[in-house]
Amino acid sequence: GGRLEHSVPPRGRGAIFGFDCVFEREQPLSPKKRPAEAPHPLPGGLRALVADDSALNRKLLIHNLRRVLPDEPWFTQAESGEEALELLLGGEYDIAFLDQNFGAKGQLTGRDVTLSVRSREKISSRSHRLIIVGVTGDQGLDTELQGNFDGTARLCGQDAVWGKPYPPPDKMREDLRPLFDRRETAAGADDAK
Repeated sequence: GGRLEHSVPPRGRGAIFGFDCVFEREQPLSPKKRPAEAPHPLPGGLRALVADDSALNRKLLIHNLRRVLPDEPWFTQAESGEEALELLLGGEYDIAFLDQNFGAKGQLTGRDVTLSVRSREKISSRSHRLIIVGVTGDQGLDTELQGNFDGTARLCGQDAVWGKPYPPPDKMREDLRPLFDRRETAAGADDAK
């Protein structure tokens, strides 16, 4: 059963239709399913560096990361490779997001910064390895180029590579979770020594 209505507005233009439908349920709702176990959460309160020559790109990435990283992450921004390197070598960060090309803002690329940080980590007493995510607008140009870029980025020490536009939050979590899991496992192994 149901009801259908039709009317014409006072000025005589157009028509208005309205309807109600009543549906009977043939079967009861299935019993409530137990919620699936939540995936291992990302650590909270992270200190993150976001380096990109574009203020808009930094703002967009930080906006997306606030949806992904729990417990109010602390963000520092850099607009050149030189500034990013200075901040990373002078501070304790948990994760860095480095643009590959900083345009006219400096000479160092994201890979240059990564190589310098990894070199410094080898001789430092730092408690954990910095997680570095390379970010580039060049990633999606062509499959062969993308594979070469990802391979080169990983060879220089980047843990993941994201293209622009940035991946959706679920993909960000999916990429970041194993990186933090690996770091925790490595820290546990160091504590056991």
